[in-house]
Amino acid sequence: MITVKQADILLQSIEIDWGVCSIDINDSEGEVLRETIISDRDFPPFDRVAMDGYALSFTAWEEGGRTFTIQEEQKAGDPQITLKNKLYCIGVSTGGILPEGCDCVIKKEDILRQPQLIEIPKSISLKLNQNIHHQGSDYPKKTILLRSGVVISPTEIGILASVGKHTVHVSKKPKIAVIATGNELVPIEDTPKNYQIRLSNSYVIQSALKLNKFYDVDCFQLKDDYGLIEKSLETYLSKYDVLVFSGGVSAGNFDFIPKALTEAGVKEIFHKIKQRPGKPLWVGKKEHRLIFGLPGNPVSAITCLYRYILPNLNRLLRKTLGEQETIKLTAPIEFKKSLTLLNPVKITNIDGTCWGTPIATNGSGDLVSLTKSDGFIECEAERDSFPKGALMRVYKWRN
Repeated sequence: MITVKQADILLQSIEIDWGVCSIDINDSEGEVLRETIISDRDFPPFDRVAMDGYALSFTAWEEGGRTFTIQEEQKAGDPQITLKNKLYCIGVSTGGILPEGCDCVIKKEDILRQPQLIEIPKSISLKLNQNIHHQGSDYPKKTILLRSGVVISPTEIGILASVGKHTVHVSKKPKIAVIATGNELVPIEDTPKNYQIRLSNSYVIQSALKLNKFYDVDCFQLKDDYGLIEKSLETYLSKYDVLVFSGGVSAGNFDFIPKALTEAGVKEIFHKIKQRPGKPLWVGKKEHRLIFGLPGNPVSAITCLYRYILPNLNRLLRKTLGEQETIKLTAPIEFKKSLTLLNPVKITNIDGTCWGTPIATNGSGDLVSLTKSDGFIECEAERDSFPKGALMRVYKWRN
């Protein structure tokens, strides 16, 4: 067996690029940007009025002018108007272009309005360029606004729209097959016999993948039959970029998946990690295909999925990843085995600090206990005691 740190190193050494595709901006939320976005004009593109009010000459006010004739109104979206006389003013709207000859905007609330005049009270003081958002003051033309690797959110979509990107280059998602193995599994609509269980892992894995924006997922089920597995692998490896097996990877007489994969030309990266739960995890690669063999026990399967599969799929999509989240323990944990412990926790936020309360389980088959948790923490194998308040790495079931 290898350590968790060794597993991370091996996984991070894998380089696969499933390519780039173009999608409509309306479908881009949550995708990984794969191009550099550069401003095609100044931001803002003109001297922009930042307040509803009246644009006028600051010099005229400095010279004692307090009453200004309203020349006309300029709405946002209208062409630029020129001030004809420095004792005139022009009504303006937020977001519109600043009239030529004006260098000050006074708020509507600060003036006294007459039918064709505005009067500036003595109590109001003006400043040169007040309430004006100057052209290029945010970003000049040809500035890099977004870099490849950013995850597109509504704010990024706003920038894409601002530079006219109606189609966007993003990471192409892998086509994924989820394959549950085991003679004991029956479809969920069936009534299992007393020696059978309903299939659940495929639903858990598919749901977690879709929650993380991997939508091209197909699910299959295989009996513990080596010939059937061997034949099915030909199809899976020809049609899918990522295979995620559930079950059949431990040390039992009918755990055929590692042998069948090796015979099919898949190179084993590693098999078995010094951790609990999820020790039997198997990982391999064939050309641009990545294969994971998850343990059959449901807690082990979902924990390995979140700890290893999802982070590395996102990494291979060239997603820019932030630092791993941490939380503080509300109670101590003792774990004296020389294994990394992945322990479920309930997360609460108290005065801006996230705390994790350890959740006890009845082993790696106790999926119900995970419904009481928000994720799991990682307790390093090098330590056997984690006191209350200890800072722990956390992996959340959902953001």
